[in-house]
Amino acid sequence: MSTDINSDIGPGQSMAYQIRIKGHLGLQWTDWFAGLAITLADNGDTLLTGPVVDQAALHGLLRTVRDLGIPLVSVRSIQQDESVAFKEGAQEMNPTLTATPVTRSAATHATTMMAIVQDAYGSPHVLRLREIDKPQPKDGEVLVRVHAAAVNTADWIALTGRPYAARLAFGFFRPKLRIPGIAMAGRVAAVGKSVTQFDAGDEVFGEVHSAYAEYVCVAADRIGPKPTNLTFEEAAAVPLAAITALQGLRDKAKVQPGHRVLINGASGGVGTFAVQIAKALGADVTAVCSTRNVNIARSLGADHVIDYTQENFTQSGTRFDAILDLAGSRPLSDCVKLLVPTGVYVSSVGRLGWVLKVAVASLSAGGRGKIVSLTAHQTQEDLAVLKEMLESGKVKPAIDRQYTLAEVPEALQYLGQGHAQGRIVVTV
Repeated sequence: MSTDINSDIGPGQSMAYQIRIKGHLGLQWTDWFAGLAITLADNGDTLLTGPVVDQAALHGLLRTVRDLGIPLVSVRSIQQDESVAFKEGAQEMNPTLTATPVTRSAATHATTMMAIVQDAYGSPHVLRLREIDKPQPKDGEVLVRVHAAAVNTADWIALTGRPYAARLAFGFFRPKLRIPGIAMAGRVAAVGKSVTQFDAGDEVFGEVHSAYAEYVCVAADRIGPKPTNLTFEEAAAVPLAAITALQGLRDKAKVQPGHRVLINGASGGVGTFAVQIAKALGADVTAVCSTRNVNIARSLGADHVIDYTQENFTQSGTRFDAILDLAGSRPLSDCVKLLVPTGVYVSSVGRLGWVLKVAVASLSAGGRGKIVSLTAHQTQEDLAVLKEMLESGKVKPAIDRQYTLAEVPEALQYLGQGHAQGRIVVTV
């Protein structure tokens, strides 16, 4: 966990937090959390509730939870009346565990929120956890209480400002958006004027701006009803990644039942969805991944798995109706040679050099097959398609790691290492 996440809260301005851990906390551990109310939730989880002096102290508590090997479920800031309620409940359960008064008022909490803020490009250390004004929905917008957000490659690009060409979209000298994060799931808190399709309390998911925060405002047509069988964390993992896989396979490659499809980069955030969506479309799927991800690819339904550390997939001799390239790990010309005459090569590789190669090759593809680049654009219709796939069990998010809002820098650092097995999510 990064110790460089700061807060705008000054000395002596303690905040109240609720830390939820999996299972019952034995009495042998209670001394480690002195000063926090300890209660048992209805589902068997343990809640640690009370004031925390500053962000460094919060980080220390979270490190303690992890060092003790206790599964961490979530961390959230709470209102004063919530803290008092938990304090009273804890006193009934164990009189020796009490919480001191909370200095952050409920009125203040109603107009502010915690969010990850980025004021400059750089490494994850430039990110700060701060208390800022809570947004208010405009006409046509929905205010969502974010319960979970996903970590995407686009977040890494927005953090580092590289490749530099990306700054044309994100801001040349500094980020246009102070709060990063582009995919979330949560519950509607309020709706703006003219919004009729959502009401307060509705569970939603979708692609947004500024997802690494307790609240976010988003245009009503940018979100959809959350799949009923998914947790918020699972639902947050869907937007962007699954949309990319769906549009690449269905719209660009025109995958039909019986088609042979190769997915290069099958174990990543998009790839894990692509394998499942290709199977849902009726394709025979070949997944390309590393040794450590072979079993994951098979568990997702891949008919054939190629370990790229042991075999060059471009020399397999098999011909494909579609190739979805998410890695760009082999020469483009070698990949295109694998296509049948009517085949389609779809690239979602974001490296500028690769994008230029694909653009040039698409102009001279001729009879070798169609070559296209993919830039996904979320629609409510596609969210509905994915909702049906998810609720029917045809597709399921593959979650690699889960972090708290305070741990977003650590989550992005892990993403940047390029070894994620599936999706990385943040519980807010």
